[in-house]
Amino acid sequence: MLPGVTAVLLDYCGVLAHPMNDRDVRSLATLAGVPSAVFLRAYWKDRRAYDLAEIMATEYWERVAHTGGFRWSEPLARELVALDAEVNTRVCPVAAAWVQHAARQGLHLGLLSNLPEELRQRVARQPEWQGRFRFMLFSCETGMVKPEPRAFEMALERLGSRPEQTLFVDDREENLVVARQLEHLA
Repeated sequence: MLPGVTAVLLDYCGVLAHPMNDRDVRSLATLAGVPSAVFLRAYWKDRRAYDLAEIMATEYWERVAHTGGFRWSEPLARELVALDAEVNTRVCPVAAAWVQHAARQGLHLGLLSNLPEELRQRVARQPEWQGRFRFMLFSCETGMVKPEPRAFEMALERLGSRPEQTLFVDDREENLVVARQLEHLA
């Protein structure tokens, strides 16, 4: 670990869990009955609002269907929610082992992630994380998404750590840029 680091703040998707890959996108797009590129544009269009719990799953997937030009139904939405949760919460074994090691070494660990409620529930139940984190902050609960500075500040408060003592690990450059501006080690 880096000298002076006493706390680590981690993202979930793309750090602790494998990122959604092309095969995952094809699976979701096939379920929806549209090409992957069309599906992916529709998937991200309103994702921020979904991650913030400004809209719930049913409305989010209805919007995805409208934008993507496929027929929406509640049964299809339930299938898409389940598959979305499945492909976005596949634990990375190497990351899980690192978290276990870091916790045993006494590092203070926190989780800060942009996730909707359905994925939050699944992550919170994963045994790999039980008792390892001081807290788990999700955008659907806080009303803030990374890279909003206040999300990072809230996480630091929960960690009880100063920015210069905290390593932030994320897979998105825009989040790392804001973390650096707040004097996180990124």
